[in-house]
Amino acid sequence: MLFGPSGCGKSTLLNVLMGLEHPDKGNINLMDMDIWNLNSDERAVIRKNSIGIVYQQQNWISALNVLENIAFIGNLIGYSKEKSEKLAQEKLKLVGMSHRSFYRPTELSVGEQQRI
Repeated sequence: MLFGPSGCGKSTLLNVLMGLEHPDKGNINLMDMDIWNLNSDERAVIRKNSIGIVYQQQNWISALNVLENIAFIGNLIGYSKEKSEKLAQEKLKLVGMSHRSFYRPTELSVGEQQRI
């Protein structure tokens, strides 16, 4: 977890670590490579496949239900719809939220959204 007062650089640090902002000094080494020696498309592939962030404010696709929102991530990395939905169901079960699979994000409490 990353904590600190507003304006202290938390978001900047995360953006630098994810390859979204260039550091003022030094290198960002991830998986034995300096990510700033890669082009933006290559950095995007690393973010997609290797980096996960849980944001304080959820970024739901409001037109999709909970299961579809979670499965969407699998679709982005090339999984079939069936595999993505199976994995999404497993993750919902893991956090005790299977009963919310077909709810829209707006139908969930803030706590439920964060848990999912």
